[in-house]
Amino acid sequence: MELALKYRPSKLSQVIGQPEVVQQLRSWHKEKKVPHATIYTGPPGCGKTTLARIMARLVGGLSLDVQEINSADFKGIETARGLLRVMNQSPMYGAARVFVLDEMHKLTSDSQTAMLKALEEPPSWVYWMLCTTDPSKVIDAIHTRCTQVKVSLIAADVMTSHLDAIATSEGMTLLPEVRDKIVEASEGSMRRALVLLQSIDTTQPEEAQLAIIRKSDHKVLGIDIARALMKYPKPSWTDIAALLKGEIDEAESVRRVVLAYATSVMLKNAKGAARCASIIDRFYNNFYDSGKAGLALACWEVCNGD
Repeated sequence: MELALKYRPSKLSQVIGQPEVVQQLRSWHKEKKVPHATIYTGPPGCGKTTLARIMARLVGGLSLDVQEINSADFKGIETARGLLRVMNQSPMYGAARVFVLDEMHKLTSDSQTAMLKALEEPPSWVYWMLCTTDPSKVIDAIHTRCTQVKVSLIAADVMTSHLDAIATSEGMTLLPEVRDKIVEASEGSMRRALVLLQSIDTTQPEEAQLAIIRKSDHKVLGIDIARALMKYPKPSWTDIAALLKGEIDEAESVRRVVLAYATSVMLKNAKGAARCASIIDRFYNNFYDSGKAGLALACWEVCNGD
């Protein structure tokens, strides 16, 4: 089983790195004051959906009464209306009917608007739990109807201790230098740290382990892509395509590194300013939705642009 799934918390006492949030949720549950509409915001891999699932169980959502929906699968406003019809049905197995909407920002504006009344006046047994990495794409009217739960990046010392504990549990000999590099490359995402931990073979020499982590490091990849895009007289698509091969699970993080690099060069070097401006223009919009495809397209446009 994947480590990220095996060690996913199933109760609040197992959640790491979010003490204020955990205290807030415990208080709601203890006082029986869990809001009927909450929106969990924060960076990827830090526990938003996990917390929503835990709270779904704590309010009494059981079995099919808990519906988890990936908002990217929505087909439009009719899907939203379908959920609203289901909402009015009493729970079948437990005390509550819970809707967990992951990647809420991917809903169309019309679909979000169609949900407003449901969020404002749900039946007493219904709880809406919305999760998003990009709250700016969620309309203001939804924010005002939901109680905010802000999840933060995991602190390096917390992640270090957790990785050591998991490695011990898994019978892995995790070298301190390798562990520290995993923490650095994960940029506060516990999910990414566990993916990196699983990607290495701890029986291999230290340098071989570090090489795998470097290949997956968004900062290194972003800088390599930015440098390739800056080459004169023209960047080589062949070189960039080679960099893009393999799994890239956080294209948005790579985009930000490329933007930072291009901006820094543009402010220091008038000669390269035009190329930097082209890169910034094509990397301006985020890759939350498009992922690796959006990253590849932006690189292609720079290579074949003016």
